[in-house]
Amino acid sequence: QHVCVGPSAPVRVDVVDDRGHAGAIQGWCWFRPRDEARVVVPGTDVQLDAATALLMTGRSEDAKTRAETVLKTNPKNVRALVLRAGADAGLRETNAAIDSLNEAIKIDPTRSETYSDLATLQFIQGKPEAEAGFKQAITVDPKSVEARLALANYYWLTNRRKEAEDAVVGAVNVDEKSEIANLTLASLYNATGRVTEAEAPLKRAVDSNKSPQLRLRLADYYVALKRNGDARAILTELAKDKVASAAARSRLAGIEYEEGNPDAAHKMVDDLIA
Repeated sequence: QHVCVGPSAPVRVDVVDDRGHAGAIQGWCWFRPRDEARVVVPGTDVQLDAATALLMTGRSEDAKTRAETVLKTNPKNVRALVLRAGADAGLRETNAAIDSLNEAIKIDPTRSETYSDLATLQFIQGKPEAEAGFKQAITVDPKSVEARLALANYYWLTNRRKEAEDAVVGAVNVDEKSEIANLTLASLYNATGRVTEAEAPLKRAVDSNKSPQLRLRLADYYVALKRNGDARAILTELAKDKVASAAARSRLAGIEYEEGNPDAAHKMVDDLIA
């Protein structure tokens, strides 16, 4: 049963949990004076789903309240401890966040993400043990793409570019189809002036997802390299897609203009805005 206070109305709150699993809460809500809706429901999973949603929208204090509600009845709930740590970090209470993550690791030393979260906070504080924490996350779960990318980000931020690249390549080797690992590798190649090497990971990312956004990104890459034929092939197909049609057609017009066909470019633009 959902508890309603005052004027109520149905509400659906979409959430994503700390492992990236999508879900939703559906129930009744009461309204604050500033017309913000809050779902008031009992139950551990719902409380933590709500805390996750609140944390993602920057409402750290409310998220902490939800996590602590669960911890009052189950002080060893690892997900609640991690969420409270995230809320404390958002409130700039870094030491409290670190304490919660250390407690979570004691309870469940097999959760790779917790080590990465802890290492991130240690890095923010300038603590030398941060690197060991990022590496421990990989030791706990050698197949974790996210753990390897977290270590790569640490190396990048500390100007250890070769080690950063090795960590990203390691992430791709763990899962060659990983969209985020391939996009990160492509970005690294671009940032280090090795633009032509970015093509392979970009194409792997597109093959793994085939979303219009990624295909547009690959087309833009080809345009930047003056490979208009490759770009045109992708954009011509995307022009048939309802979501990407306008973006694709505007890019095709740009190619025509660049190739010295202003009349064709202007007609494409006119057709686009008609």
